[in-house]
Amino acid sequence: MSASLRTLAPFLRTARVSIRQNQSPLVSLQRQTRTPVLNFARTYAAVFKRTKPHVNIGTIGHVDHGKTTLSAAITKRQAEKGLANYLDYGSIDKAPEERKRGITISTAHIEYSTDNRHYSHVDCPGHADYIKNMITGAASMDGAIIVVAASDGQMPQTREHLLLARQVGVQRIVVFVNKVDALEDPEMLELVEMEMRELLSSYGFDGDNTPVVLGSALCALENKRPEIGEAKIDELMAAVDEWIPTPQRDTDKPFLLSIEDVFSIGGRGTVVSGRVERGTLKRDAEVEIIGKGTEIIKTKVTDIETFKKSCEESTAGDNSGLLLRGVRREDIRRGMVIAKPGTVKAHRKFLISLYALTKEEGGRHTGFHQNYRPQMFIRSADEACTLHFPEGTEDADSKMVMPGDNVEMVAEIHNPIAIEAGMRVTIREGGRTVATGLVTRIITMVLIKSFVVAGLAAAAAAKSAVLDLIPDNFDNVVLKSGKPTLVEFFAPWCGHCKTLAPVYEELASSLEFANDKVQIAKVDADAERELGKRFGVQGFPTLKFFDGKSDKPTEYNGGRDLESLSSFIAEKTGVKTRKKLAKPSSVVMLTDSTFKNAIGGDKNVLVAFTAPWCGHCKTLAPTWETLAENFENEANVLIAKVDADAENGKATAAEYGVTGYPTIKFFPAGSTTPEDYNDGRAEEALVAYLNEKAGTHRAVGGGVDATAGTVEALDSIVAKLVGGTALAEAAAEAKKAAESLKDKAQAKYAEYYLRVFEKLSKSQEYAAKELNRLEGIVKKGGLAETKSDELKTKTNILRKFVEKAVGGEKEEL
Repeated sequence: MSASLRTLAPFLRTARVSIRQNQSPLVSLQRQTRTPVLNFARTYAAVFKRTKPHVNIGTIGHVDHGKTTLSAAITKRQAEKGLANYLDYGSIDKAPEERKRGITISTAHIEYSTDNRHYSHVDCPGHADYIKNMITGAASMDGAIIVVAASDGQMPQTREHLLLARQVGVQRIVVFVNKVDALEDPEMLELVEMEMRELLSSYGFDGDNTPVVLGSALCALENKRPEIGEAKIDELMAAVDEWIPTPQRDTDKPFLLSIEDVFSIGGRGTVVSGRVERGTLKRDAEVEIIGKGTEIIKTKVTDIETFKKSCEESTAGDNSGLLLRGVRREDIRRGMVIAKPGTVKAHRKFLISLYALTKEEGGRHTGFHQNYRPQMFIRSADEACTLHFPEGTEDADSKMVMPGDNVEMVAEIHNPIAIEAGMRVTIREGGRTVATGLVTRIITMVLIKSFVVAGLAAAAAAKSAVLDLIPDNFDNVVLKSGKPTLVEFFAPWCGHCKTLAPVYEELASSLEFANDKVQIAKVDADAERELGKRFGVQGFPTLKFFDGKSDKPTEYNGGRDLESLSSFIAEKTGVKTRKKLAKPSSVVMLTDSTFKNAIGGDKNVLVAFTAPWCGHCKTLAPTWETLAENFENEANVLIAKVDADAENGKATAAEYGVTGYPTIKFFPAGSTTPEDYNDGRAEEALVAYLNEKAGTHRAVGGGVDATAGTVEALDSIVAKLVGGTALAEAAAEAKKAAESLKDKAQAKYAEYYLRVFEKLSKSQEYAAKELNRLEGIVKKGGLAETKSDELKTKTNILRKFVEKAVGGEKEEL
């Protein structure tokens, strides 16, 4: 390595990792790198020599189960044998935020050897907030060690890490049951082992034969109880050597490295690091940088290293750092790839074979529709995406993907990235993995390259009315155009940003007629961090108003609803939206003078105590409105709101002990004593809560669910028809049951059951024919919501009769 390169040490020592983690922007900017793969600015102790087979493994598992402690213990034990350099816990979890919180946030790379192999070891974060970093770490593994605390057993991230490991192609796993010194009962240890074997089998691993090692990483570190400390580390490494096969590398294919980290060395070049997926690369080779919506960047690799050692070449399976010539740091982002020229292309649209996880697997509780917008993880990239059914799919707009379904869908991502058929993808929403998929086909799109001229945004292929801004066009479009512009600085993974997106799009659409007077635009500030930093963005979403003449914007701190945003634009520009604003709110606003009249009656009342300046309240607002619209026609439910910061709401808030915002309380029908609502604030959680409390049957997104209208007592009578009970006898029994319900809310549904019994006495095909007829009406749409709900409850009841007829092989009813 050249002496001039060694002199760059001061620059690299102060370098910061600029790849965002799932944490506050301030922490992300301050956090130092945990990737000890790179050492370009130092004198190499040795040249990296390949004398043993190389294998990539890592520790995965739930937060605080001891993954980092085990990683440290492995290096200590192997160092005692002359096969590693010892790294203590603090050397692995060395970022300030990690030490402060006592958890691993990003992935750390360490190395060691056994007598048989050389290992690159990734210590993955277990905390749920940092799963995106675990996905990147797992994607580089040939095998894994899953750590489970004997005192806790399997936990949520134990299960999710197994799912994700399987999804990214990890085939073999070794189990280390840690902290056995804290559990004296040997039967409990046997139970933990048994449960882990069952869990492994449920995720497609060989649970019966997988090695399970019972030990204590802390004992190994502290030289205590060697029988469960050092001896168990030896047993673990022997199991890893034997159980995890030596991978067959794709060294003959064209070179490709997926970028995980990027560093800048002033005056010399840019360093990228990541795992080599395939091929071999030598020093001074020409390469291309591809993805994230940018043009292809051509450059040369001037130096290569792995684990602080200089390399003549980098080959498939290596975790390498590449020094690039003539490339700016801001031109490269995590998720891009380094590839042999002409071998890889970037794409935005592709077909995936998708599996939607069930609730039990940690997925969604409900299904999703066409144009679902989650976050997609591909290699080291994570991108906002839209999922829709392939062209020609019948009833695509009404079709729903339910948990547990296997389905083909078209995925469109915001930025083109390097992707190929056969790659695996992970789909996440709201902090959880909701689906996994396999890319089956690339859908070629005609890409239109648009140039910025006097204030036109480069968004030729997009249908959105919101202008997309990047560093290349920002000044021309916003600062020099003379047009006032409202700019949203967002991050694709941000839940608040996703909530704002449809409202912001509607605002832009309503102002398209005046695009010569005002512009609505957005910046992906997660990808374009320099732009966000330039204008002091520290959280998402941040809205700033530019007058078109200067670079000193006004911060927007108003409501994130369409009416508030429209009023702000009108105030600043004099331009009023032409589209009609949303219909009057379905949420009932209550004050000190009206509150008592709303509770204690025949309605179940769900109340949100809010404040207009509260960010969480602004985030809740659209969900609360949707909830109110959904339950608007339920006679026994009222969705309300109290402005607890207003003079006419403070007394009520104080009376019910409201000290923070938003506070949600539920008042059962007939009661003035509330119950605190402490569940999730997503629509799914709120709908489920109200259905349980009020006895309603609303579905997420509107309408009624599949149980609406059905009456358990009458369903049991319908079930008897299959058992041979005569129709007349069953009808008589149903009539008696209906009599007992005449004073209850189920009475109207009971009447319909009796009507079906009556019709069946005249025609055994009535239920099937009527079901088909009503489903056809509902399918056509155009019905008032109350009428649609009525027909759906009838189809639910009819389906009970039809199912029994089919179950009884259509025997005589």
